[in-house]
Amino acid sequence: MDFIDKFKDLFSSNESKKRQLIRHKKEFLNEIRNFQGATKSDRYKYWELNNSSLNSDSRLGLDILRARSRDLVKNDGYSRRGITAIESNTVGTGITAEIVKDGKPHEQVQDLWNNFTESTEFDAERMLTFSGMQALIMKEIAESGDCFARKFPNKFEHGKIPFELKLIRSELIDTNKDNTGIKDPSDPDIISQGIKFNERGRRLGYFVKNNINSYYSQSTLISSNEMLQMLRMENTSQVRGIPWLAPILLDVKDLSDYQHAELIRRKIASLYTAFVHDIDGNCPTESDEDDEENKNIEMMPGLTVTLPAGRTVTLSKPPTVTGHEAFCASYLKKIACGLGVTYEVLSGDLSQVNFSSGRMGWLEFYRNIEMWRWNILIPMFCEPVFKWFLQSVNLYYGIDTTKIKVNWTPPRREMIDPLKEVQADIMKIRNGFCSLDEIHREYGQNSATVLQKIKHIFDELARMGIKLDCNPKDTTQNGSLNSSRSKKSDNNKKK
Repeated sequence: MDFIDKFKDLFSSNESKKRQLIRHKKEFLNEIRNFQGATKSDRYKYWELNNSSLNSDSRLGLDILRARSRDLVKNDGYSRRGITAIESNTVGTGITAEIVKDGKPHEQVQDLWNNFTESTEFDAERMLTFSGMQALIMKEIAESGDCFARKFPNKFEHGKIPFELKLIRSELIDTNKDNTGIKDPSDPDIISQGIKFNERGRRLGYFVKNNINSYYSQSTLISSNEMLQMLRMENTSQVRGIPWLAPILLDVKDLSDYQHAELIRRKIASLYTAFVHDIDGNCPTESDEDDEENKNIEMMPGLTVTLPAGRTVTLSKPPTVTGHEAFCASYLKKIACGLGVTYEVLSGDLSQVNFSSGRMGWLEFYRNIEMWRWNILIPMFCEPVFKWFLQSVNLYYGIDTTKIKVNWTPPRREMIDPLKEVQADIMKIRNGFCSLDEIHREYGQNSATVLQKIKHIFDELARMGIKLDCNPKDTTQNGSLNSSRSKKSDNNKKK
């Protein structure tokens, strides 16, 4: 009873009871209307709840998550395999650019871009090309949560682009720079975990340390016009990226510890030992060096030993090892789900895969790959770098870049059944479901380049008088000569 119930009970006990009954009915109805996942029964009352944001959580534990993730990638084979699979399948040989203007290839700008990105001069450290930098960025995003790239100006030389890029580890961002919760009317900008934002949440700059190993290292504010941040956005207004191993970090560590313990157990199981017992105590002791029968007998296959009277042999019983493969497989499936890859990709185990299951697993994995490409790598890295490139082209070469556009082409998709998939692509084109350009892009090819090569080859074949099955002008689909084509050529000869 609350104070009002007690007060009413002094004058009218019935009114007090009615009020308590109404309150109990209301509480009961609210309990019924709740989601089952929000129940407060005894089974879930110790489920600790925290409505804090991803930013506040990462502010407290991100350094530990990142350090543990990097340690697992360095020392655990499955973690390294999972991160490498994300990197290699998402980037592969690199995402290439096709530069067009008014729907036609722009050869001059394309040549400048190719010379710029296919050389290690693109990298400030002179180690990576544009494709190599894409791969390292994807690995860093998956391993540590985010990655940064800084633009440095260069001296202009004809035929080159006067800037270069340097990748910056996430640990170099000075997280001590943080004014979250502190309002300054004179400066409405927000600094959170080493990144400066305006009131709308747009990134204005990054505080970069001079030394990664020093806690008290000085940091410099680098404008967002000269620096990029790449991460997987998992929440609104997210500041820093979370390592992709975070949800399964403990599972990976537990599996590694379990496998180590299982290895020790198997070593113990291999120690099969025989013990010789003196039953009546009358046999010679080990001090009798001249007793040949008392020497230790080395066990070997097919060995028959005659023991002296009064002795017997007892064999040890090492522990048996069962269920190891099934247990590891169940854990690896959970780890693969947490990373967004398939179990077969993570473990390399293809023993239970047929064509249908392999294709279904690959299609699901491929959806994740496409999402990582088009939601992370291309908009956060490729597009801004290309924008910087166009600014340099316009400024130093005087080329009008207002109508120039870029088409990004990811690396080709590996086919599970090439014959069936190529036939399906042919049907798509013939029935108008997609264009030839789209099919070329699926195979990681630049359509304009492919068509130019085909035209050049066919022109050379015609000049040399060679007829191949690959030219539909000369042969039919089954390989025979095209009769209509041959008749036209004969008529032309007669004329």
